[in-house]
Amino acid sequence: MAKPISAAALAKFANDDVRVPMDVGALAWKYTILVPVEEVSFTGERRTLATVDDLETLRGVLCDSFLGLSILPPIQGHGLRDPLNPTSLEINKNIPFVVYASPTSLSDKYFEHLQTELQKCLDQGVILIERQEVFLLKADVIPSLA
Repeated sequence: MAKPISAAALAKFANDDVRVPMDVGALAWKYTILVPVEEVSFTGERRTLATVDDLETLRGVLCDSFLGLSILPPIQGHGLRDPLNPTSLEINKNIPFVVYASPTSLSDKYFEHLQTELQKCLDQGVILIERQEVFLLKADVIPSLA
């Protein structure tokens, strides 16, 4: 049985060391968290995973921790629940949450704990979190198009 996501579970990992300085051009890690909201089995049985309350809690936690985030439109995934059983095909609906963080081991630790918390709360074996290295441009470095 799934349980609500706990904001307190990540509070001790949120500090200035995981935040990217947004007023200068900076190297950053872009984390994309695929939050599962629904599974549909091969037989058509639907299972709700993250609730609206869970999504709102996660939005608040990430916004407070990183001073902002992006929430992308839902995406659909297809796959086997059991790779050895072709009838275990599922369709999954996920909400991508995107956060820019400081490229440090503390950021990785934050997202490892987030992954563990989501897996536990949503009763999932794996919650996918992707990390990409990016460079955020300083606003006055971008030439004017006017």
